[in-house]
Amino acid sequence: MNKLTATIVDVLSSGTLSQVSAECGGIVFSCVVLETPNSTPFLKEGAVIDLLFKETEVSIAVNFNGKISLRNQIPVTISRIEAHPVLSILTLQHPQFSITSIITSGSVKRLELYEGLEVTALIKANEISIMEHKSDV
Repeated sequence: MNKLTATIVDVLSSGTLSQVSAECGGIVFSCVVLETPNSTPFLKEGAVIDLLFKETEVSIAVNFNGKISLRNQIPVTISRIEAHPVLSILTLQHPQFSITSIITSGSVKRLELYEGLEVTALIKANEISIMEHKSDV
């Protein structure tokens, strides 16, 4: 599970849904949650939260330059590829954090991925969960 600590910069709510924008390492992540500031008091600007998303929800784009509905587009460098027969584990490095992606080994070959390659990590807003950040004391 990927886990990044971020600071909420905006919350837009309608009914029982909220779109939360949170900044981590200079990147503003967008996520849609089934909570509102009324039901979850930590959903407020300035609150520190943890963003959680599965490795299998991180897609990879090479030379991405088009329009796409996915709002979470993170420029990263592949720092490690652990290849297996069916799936491969990619460690992706942003200057301020690192995340992991699990994609098919066929995609690694088709996209001609290699360590050191700059790519774009893509994550759908509804695939990111949030939780109140608990400081390590």
